[in-house]
Amino acid sequence: MKRESFHAANTGGGGLGGPIPDAVFQTQFQCCSVEFSPFQEARLAVATAQYFGIIGNGRQHILEIGPDGNLREIRSFLTQEGLYDCCWSEANQNQLVSASADGSLKLWDVMTSDGYPVAHWQEHSAEVSSVHWNQVVKTNFLSASWDGSIKLWDPHHPTSLSTYCGHTGCVYAGIHSPRHPHRFLSCGTDGSLRIWDTKLPPSHATSLGLGRAEGGAVQVVRAHEGEVLSADWDKYQDFLVYTGGVDRSIKIWDLRRPSLPLGFLHGHGYAVRRLKTSPHQEGVLGSVSYDMSCRVWGPTRAGGRAGELWRCEEHTEFVQGLDFHLFWPGRIATCGWDRRVCVWTLPLP
Repeated sequence: MKRESFHAANTGGGGLGGPIPDAVFQTQFQCCSVEFSPFQEARLAVATAQYFGIIGNGRQHILEIGPDGNLREIRSFLTQEGLYDCCWSEANQNQLVSASADGSLKLWDVMTSDGYPVAHWQEHSAEVSSVHWNQVVKTNFLSASWDGSIKLWDPHHPTSLSTYCGHTGCVYAGIHSPRHPHRFLSCGTDGSLRIWDTKLPPSHATSLGLGRAEGGAVQVVRAHEGEVLSADWDKYQDFLVYTGGVDRSIKIWDLRRPSLPLGFLHGHGYAVRRLKTSPHQEGVLGSVSYDMSCRVWGPTRAGGRAGELWRCEEHTEFVQGLDFHLFWPGRIATCGWDRRVCVWTLPLP
């Protein structure tokens, strides 16, 4: 597919006249998450769950974009429980961790000859909704759970390093800062965005000049009236954070002045399931939603204000996963409950 062909349909819907994916892979179970490898540009991981994650098995897929441009599976791991999220190790190109519906975490190595994880942790008392590897320190990762906690892990340690509590209800995401080695954000059912510092004891509450603290977090922002399903840091601005909620909106926050959002992005018809910011362009982010669409947002030509730059509606079920390629500007991957993984090439400005 030529990149130029996307320019004519950069804000069109799916079907006739809409963007067409470069490659598609069909999975056995419903897809919940997708992430490109930080080491190998052709490789991506996909976490899946049977029966929409309510009951049944899961499978961790490792896919590769072949020389012909098609997606093919090079490895998969079957689990007894559904998998809700996955992330690649930042220290070992062959390893990745999966978040399980039974509250467990599994570390896989693509080079093993059997189908068993090389490490397994069982500390969460409910579903693990999110895992995220520290891209600065590279030696630890986070897990967020419906049990209301976020845990910090070292893959070489048998137990978690720290547990962070403060949310009232499920935690849907725990994301390390891409610039600060010890800071991470979280969001959940209580409508809050919380900022944490791993250098501080989990029970230590302090504002650090950033605003009101609560439950050990260094900052708490009342982000949405309803549940906040996803959040991410801007890759270029330390204090810029995005949140997406069941209220269908995406909000832009400056953590130095968090009393009101810096801006809003409207367009999704249902809850915003996941947000990812671009590693290549400041102020550019992608979102996927239960309205079965994926959208890319950023500064528009009309005054430079943030707006919708691109949209696809190719998926036929809830879109759950999204990621930007680290080595190829304009390439993204999406996945959804229609059991499809799609790779796209966006129009470049």
